[in-house]
Formats: sequence, C-alpha cells, structure tokens
Amino acid sequence: SMARRSPAQQAAQWYGASLAASKARDGTQAQSALAQLRKLVRGVPEAERQARLLAAELALSIPGGTPAAALEQLGPQKGAGSRPEMLLTVRAQIAVGQAAQAAQSLQLWLADHPQDATAWQQLAAANVAQQRVIAAVRAEAEANVAQLDYASAVQRLKAAQELARQRRLPE
Repeated sequence: SMARRSPAQQAAQWYGASLAASKARDGTQAQSALAQLRKLVRGVPEAERQARLLAAELALSIPGGTPAAALEQLGPQKGAGSRPEMLLTVRAQIAVGQAAQAAQSLQLWLADHPQDATAWQQLAAANVAQQRVIAAVRAEAEANVAQLDYASAVQRLKAAQELARQRRLPE
C-alpha cells in the first residue's frame, strides 16, 4: 500500500498520477494528486520546486487551467536561470500576450544554448504571436537545425527567403 512506501516513493507516485491525469485531460484528478504531492514535499526545497513546476505545467495544460496561474506558480525569481522554469514561463507569457517579453528571455537563453531545439520552437511561437512571420520561420529553421533536420531546415529557410522577396511582411 501507499503507506508502506518511503516519502520519496510516495512523492514519485503522486507526481506520476498527477501527470497521467493531466495527459488524460482530467483536471480534477490532476489537481488532487498535485495537492497530495505538495503536502508530502513541504519543507524539501528541490521537491517543492518540482511540485511548483508541475503546478505550472498543469495550469498550462489542463481544462480550466490558466496561463496566469502558471506565471503565479513560477514567480518572478524562482530559479530564473534554469531551463524548466524559463520554458514554462515563456509558454505562459505567450499565452497571456507577453510574447515580446518571452522572445527576449528566449534570445538571451539561446545566445548561450544555440542547440536547444525546444527553446527555438518557443521563440518561433513568440514571433508568430507578435506577427513576426519571417522571424518565426527563421526560428523554426533553427529548431530543425538544432534537431539535425537539415533538409527540413533548408526548405524553411527557402520559404523564408521567398517571403522576404515578396516583402509583404514585417521582419
């Protein structure tokens, strides 16, 4: 039974249960497993951090979750320099209409981590949200390069050049 497991095993189980429920789009179940997890990890900083990240992830993915709630979980300075916080924060920012802010964080991150395909994809999304279509295509192409998908990247760059030639779109 659950009670005989170590706190770490129980935490892992609640974490898994919450994630599984969120993938099944069962918000109620996801939130209740998260609440159990949070009770269990109180006072253990790294475990609390994982629970916060999960809470933010749920706020972005379950029915009834809101990007604003995700931003609240992430807070302004909760692990500012770390990748999971940054990626969840920019997803939430794009969703609440702060795409320019998201793009700025992503560009800073990508300057140091140019191989991060996920960050390039988020930058593409931030650019799309700002109607910066050509910049978005470029970021998507960079994501493909980071994933070593050269053929697809070359195609997208050609598409971007074609768009640029038509000159109808803001850079």
